Amino acid sequence: RAALTPAHVARITADGVRVLVQPSPKRVFSDAEYREAGAIITEDLSPAATILGVKQPRLGSLLPNHTHMFFSHTIKGQPESMPLLDEAIEKRVRLLDYECVRAGGRESGARLVAFGEFAGKAGLISSFRGLGLRLLSLGHSSPLLGVGPPHSYPTYCDARRALAAAGRGVAEYGLPFRYAPMVIAVVGRGNVSRGAVDAIDALNGGVSASDGVAGGGASVPRSGPVVHWVGVEDLPALSTLANTPGAHQHRVYAVLLGASDVVARSGGGPFDREEYYAHPERYQPCFHTTVAPHISMLVTTMYWDRRFPRLLTAAQLRGLGPDETRRLLMIADLTCDVDGAVEALTRTSTVDEPFYMCDAAAGREGPRGVDGPGVVMLGVDILPAELPRESSAHFGNCLMPFIGALARCHHTPVAAALPPAVAAAAALPPELEAATITSGGQLTRRYEYIAGMRRLAQRNNSAAHAQAVLGSTVLSLCGHLFDSGLINRALDVVEAAGASFDLLDVQVRPNSSVVQAREGAHTSTALLQVTIDGGRPRLEALIADLRALAAATPTADATVDEMPPEYCGGVYERTIRQHYGALPAASAQNESAAAAPAPPAQMVSPGVLHATSRESPPPAADRPPRRVLVLGAGLVAAPAVEYLSRRPSDTVELVSALPGEAEAMASRLGRRNVRGATLSACPTAGSDWARVCSLVRRSDAVLSLLPAAMHAAVGRACIDGRVPLVTASYVSPEMAQLHGDAARWGVPLLCEMGLDPGIDHMSARAMIDAAVVEGGVVNGFTSVCGGLPAPEAAADNPFGYKFSWSPAGVLAAADNGARYLSDGKVTEVARGGLLGAAAPLLGSQLGRVMRLEVLPNRDALEYRQQYGLDSPSLHTLFRGTLRYRGFSSLLGSLTTLGLTDGSRAVPAGVSNWPDLLHHMGLWAPAPPAAGASLAGARSDGDDRAKTHAVAFSALEWLGALDQSTPVVLPPAGGSVRDAMCSLFSLRLAYGPTERDAVLMEHQLRVDYPEPLLGSHAVGETRRSRVLTSTLVEYGTPGGTSAMARTVGLAAAVGVACVLDSASAGAGERALPGGVLRPTLPAVYRYALPRLAEEGLHFNETAREMDETDERGVYVPKEEIGASVGVGAAA
Repeated sequence: RAALTPAHVARITADGVRVLVQPSPKRVFSDAEYREAGAIITEDLSPAATILGVKQPRLGSLLPNHTHMFFSHTIKGQPESMPLLDEAIEKRVRLLDYECVRAGGRESGARLVAFGEFAGKAGLISSFRGLGLRLLSLGHSSPLLGVGPPHSYPTYCDARRALAAAGRGVAEYGLPFRYAPMVIAVVGRGNVSRGAVDAIDALNGGVSASDGVAGGGASVPRSGPVVHWVGVEDLPALSTLANTPGAHQHRVYAVLLGASDVVARSGGGPFDREEYYAHPERYQPCFHTTVAPHISMLVTTMYWDRRFPRLLTAAQLRGLGPDETRRLLMIADLTCDVDGAVEALTRTSTVDEPFYMCDAAAGREGPRGVDGPGVVMLGVDILPAELPRESSAHFGNCLMPFIGALARCHHTPVAAALPPAVAAAAALPPELEAATITSGGQLTRRYEYIAGMRRLAQRNNSAAHAQAVLGSTVLSLCGHLFDSGLINRALDVVEAAGASFDLLDVQVRPNSSVVQAREGAHTSTALLQVTIDGGRPRLEALIADLRALAAATPTADATVDEMPPEYCGGVYERTIRQHYGALPAASAQNESAAAAPAPPAQMVSPGVLHATSRESPPPAADRPPRRVLVLGAGLVAAPAVEYLSRRPSDTVELVSALPGEAEAMASRLGRRNVRGATLSACPTAGSDWARVCSLVRRSDAVLSLLPAAMHAAVGRACIDGRVPLVTASYVSPEMAQLHGDAARWGVPLLCEMGLDPGIDHMSARAMIDAAVVEGGVVNGFTSVCGGLPAPEAAADNPFGYKFSWSPAGVLAAADNGARYLSDGKVTEVARGGLLGAAAPLLGSQLGRVMRLEVLPNRDALEYRQQYGLDSPSLHTLFRGTLRYRGFSSLLGSLTTLGLTDGSRAVPAGVSNWPDLLHHMGLWAPAPPAAGASLAGARSDGDDRAKTHAVAFSALEWLGALDQSTPVVLPPAGGSVRDAMCSLFSLRLAYGPTERDAVLMEHQLRVDYPEPLLGSHAVGETRRSRVLTSTLVEYGTPGGTSAMARTVGLAAAVGVACVLDSASAGAGERALPGGVLRPTLPAVYRYALPRLAEEGLHFNETAREMDETDERGVYVPKEEIGASVGVGAAA
C-alpha cells in the first residue's frame, strides 16, 4: 500500500507541486504508474518538503531537518518504537503521525487519516481462514476452509464473494456440532469495527449490514440468512446449545460490544461513558465473566491504553478452562496492540504466518500455525496492506486536504525570522500541528508525556523486579544432607510449594567407615537459591517448612540458614529467569532516560520479562546501591519511603523518636531494604543524637521530615558528614545561616521540597520559563494552594475544614504576616492580621466550581527573583492559601475571643470546656429555661454580636458548651491554644471513609509582542493571554492522604535528584552546594516529569485576556466589601 496513489499524484502535480517517489518493486502501484502520473522516480528525497510513508522507516533512514509523516507507533511510549523516536529527536526531524490527525486538532476530535476500515475487513477475512484451519487441526472439516488469505483476492469484492460462498456452505452443510453455535464477539464501534462487521455480513451475501455501525447508526447490525446478530443477554442461552446438533449449526452468531458491555462500575450503578473515560479506575472488567465464556472467536478493534482495565488478562483467559471445555477458539486482535487489551498477544505476526498458538493453561506462547493446545492468535500489524489498492485509495483521499500545507511547510516567508522550534511548525493547520510529535530536536509540548511514560515503564519493570527479588533468597543447608536423604526431601518441599530452585554450590564430604573412624562424621553444605510467588511472606513460610523438615530428620543433624542479601548482591537471575521465563529488568531511573531514553532491551512493557544472566546484571546494576536516612516517620514519610525503597539494593533507614513508629511503618511496607529505629534526632538527646549523626555520615542522602525547627541541626550534621539533605519546610533564618558552609563544602541542602512549598515553586517556574521561551513577557502571576477536605467531607462542620496535619501548625501559620504586589503596589499584612485579609477566590477555575477563599501566603516578593519575574511591567505577584469560604472569619472570631492565645495558661483545676470558657469570661451560664450565651453578646444586631453568634454556634458544634467535653493538655500543663488544638484534633479529624484534597492553581498574565504559533497567522501580534495550570489530587479514604502523598513524593523525588546530581556525568544536572530551593532548573526539570509519572500532573489551559482580567484571583477584602459565609458547599 502507499500513502498516495498515482491518481492522487496526478492531481497534485497538476497543481504545480513536484512529487518525488522512491522506487519500490513491492508496492502495489508500479513505478511506471507513478511516472505516468507526473512523479519523479528517485532514491534521493532530500529536496522534498515532506516525506510521506506508511509504516516506520528503517532506523538510520530519517533525513535530518526534514518533515516525515508516517505511523510512528510512539504515542503510547511503545518500547519497540523508541529508537526511531530518539533518531527523530537527534536529527531534529519534524515527525508527524497520521494517528494523531484529528478534527480541529482536538484530542477528542474524530481521526481524519486512517486505514482502519480496511484493517477490519482484511482482519476478518484472515480470521475466518484461521478458524477454518483450526477446526481442521481439531479433526473437523468446515465450509470456512474455502476462505483464502486477503491478499489472494484481486479486490475486496472478490473476497466478499468468497465469504458469501462460505456462508452458503454453512447454511447448507453446517458447522461441526462439537463447536457450534459459532459465536463471534466484535469489541469496538469505530472504523475498524465497521470493516469487521462488513466482512462478517459478507457471509450472508448481498448488501452490507455495517451501514449503521458507529457514527450514530443502529446499535446492532441487521441479521441475515446466515449471520444472526444478538445481544450480550442472549449469549448464555446460546451456550446451552453447545456440543449439540441442531439448526444453530447452520448459522453464525455475532455480537457487537461497546465499552458499557465489557466493564462494570465498581460498587454498582449505571455505566457513564464520560465518567469511564475520565475516571477508568472507577470501573472493573466484566468481559471475562459475561461474554468470554460464551464465544468462539474474539475480535478486538477498540483503542486501549494502560489507564483502562484490560479486556482479557492472561489469568482470565486461563480461567475460561481447558481446551476440552473452553468455547473460545481464536483471538483476532485487529489493533495489534502487543501486551495491550488482550494480554495474551505477546508479539505481532506476519502476513505469511499470521497465526500462532497461545497455550492458555501454561501461560506461554505456543508454536506457529494453528496446531497444538490453546487458542489461535492473530496479530498482523499491516492488515490493510492485504487489500492494498482500495486501502491506499481511501487513505490518500483522507490525506489530500493536507497535501498543500505539507508541500509548502519549508517555504514560509517569515520562517527564517522565527526561532527554529517556532519556524518548524509555522505553516501547519491545527490538525497537523497537533499531530507533530517532535520538532527542533525535542518532543513537542503536547507529547512531552512520552518521556514520562518511558520512565514509568522502567519503574514498572523495576517494581516487577523488586517483587521477584522479595520472593528470592539463597539458603545454606549444612549437615548430613545425602546420607539422610534430606537434600532430596528438601527439594521436594521446594517444588511442592511451587518455587523454583538452583543449587549454586554443593560441598560433599563422604562418610565412609574409615573416614568416620579417623576424623569423625563429615557434613556437607549446599547453597540453594529459590524464587517463589507471593514475596517475602511465602518465602518465609517455605524457609519455616524446610527448617521443620530438618528438625524432623534427626539423622541429618542439619541447619537451614538464610544468606544475607549481600551474598549475591540482590541478583537472583538464575531462579527468577527459570520461574518467570525471563528476568524483569530493574532499570535505573536516571536523567538519561528522560533526555535520551534507553534502547528497547531496557524498555520492556509492564508485565513482560527481560532475560539476563547473573554475569550480566539488570540495567540498574550500573548504579551502586544507595543508603538514604529518613528522619521522621509521620504520615508524610510513608509515600516517601515507598518511593525511595523501590530498588531492592538500595537501603532506607527510617528513624522516629516515638517508640515503635518507624519499625511499624517498615513492617507495613514489607520490604527487606527498609529498616526502622527508635532514636531522637534532637541535639540534646545525648547518645541518640550521636547515633543519628553516625547514620548521617554512613548515608548517601538524608531526608528530614522533622518539625521545621529541627532542620538546622540536621543540616549542620549533614555538612559535617558531607551528605546532601532534603527537607519539605520553608528556609528558616537558622537554616539560611548554613548556606556559606554548605556552599564551601559543596553540600546541597535542598529545602522547600514538598507541596507548598515545593511543587508550587517547580510548576510555577516551569510555567514561567515556557512562556518566556515563547517570547512572552509575564506581567502578572498568582499562585494559590490548599490542603482541604474533599467537598463531601467538608460539609458536615461549620469550619469547612479538617486536620490532616497538626492543628498547632495551622494556627501558627495564621499568625504569619504577608506581602504581595497588586496593581503595581506592594501590600503588607501585619503579623496576626492574616485571617482578616482573607477574600473570596475570584477569576479562578477552582473558584468557579468551589466556594473558596484565599489568604495571602508569606512574602510573595521574595520569589520575584527566584521565579525569574524581573520584568519592570510586572504588576501582580501573589501567593495564597486556599480555604473554604467562612473558615477565616470563623477562626478569626475565635482568635478575637482569645481562644487561640498561646501565651495564656489554662488555670489549674479547670477540667472541662464550659469551666475554661467561664474562667476566660466568655461563658455566661443561665437557667435551663433561658438558655446560655457568650458573655458580651448583645441583641442590638451589631457586627460584634453577629461575630459572637457565629463563634457561639461553632463552639457548640465542637462540644465546648458540653460539661462532658474535657480540656486536654500536655502532661506539664499548657495554654488555651493547646486546649483548642486538642479540641480541633478530636472533633475535626478525618473519618475512616473520608478523604482530603490538594488544590493548586497558577495563573500567568502574559503579553506576546512577537509572532507566536497557534490559531493566529504567523506575523500577527497576539493579544495578552491568561495561562492557567491546575492540580487537583484526592486522598484515599482510609489510606494515604493527598497531603501525605504530594509532600512525601515531592520530597522523595528531591532525594533522587540530589543523589543523581552527585553521580558521575551529571553535567548540567549537577547541583551546587548551599541552601537551595526547587526553583533551580536542575531541580524542577528533573522532578516534574517524575511526579507526573506518579499521577501528580497539571492541567493547563490558555485564553485571551479581556476586561474581566484586570485583577488577579485575589482582591483585598476592603475593595469588595466584607463577605462572611459559613460552610463549604461546592
